[in-house]
Amino acid sequence: MTEFEKMRQGLPYSPDDEELSLFRMAARRLCIERNQLDPELHEKADIIHTKLFARKGNNVVIDSAFFCDYGMNLELGDNVFIGLRCTIKDSGHITIGNNVMIGNAVTISSVSQPLLPNERIAGESELSEPIIIGNHVRVGDGCLILSGVAIGEGAVILPGSVVSQDVEPFSMVSGNPATELRRLR
Repeated sequence: MTEFEKMRQGLPYSPDDEELSLFRMAARRLCIERNQLDPELHEKADIIHTKLFARKGNNVVIDSAFFCDYGMNLELGDNVFIGLRCTIKDSGHITIGNNVMIGNAVTISSVSQPLLPNERIAGESELSEPIIIGNHVRVGDGCLILSGVAIGEGAVILPGSVVSQDVEPFSMVSGNPATELRRLR
């Protein structure tokens, strides 16, 4: 099994693998090209987004500087806004639904490391878990969304929150770790 296949299946994998390194470099080049564009050049940005992401819906707006590890593991729905200085570590599959607004300086990371010493295999130092962000979600500035979480439809993540567990639909969460403050419905 290749390291790419291991990564896609959520098994321990080596990020130093040559194939994965080539994929990351290709994504990095596209991100750099995209970040150097004049903000008025929407059509050119759209072409880069189409090359970079597994799926890109209509009316996707991404401010600079934006970075992702692979792009090929990232699906964006319609009417998605991603603010300034956002980073998406997409070793695992990440789905961002429709009508989602992500604030500035947000990190979404589907990458984790094995915690127990007997789970740490030499050369296989990363794990990937999918992240799902539902429709009509708002993520405030400076948030960190960690691997393996699902954020339900209509949820609001207040600025600076660290999301390490699933977020119920139509709930407002805040803090480190993020906890529910109230229901929005």
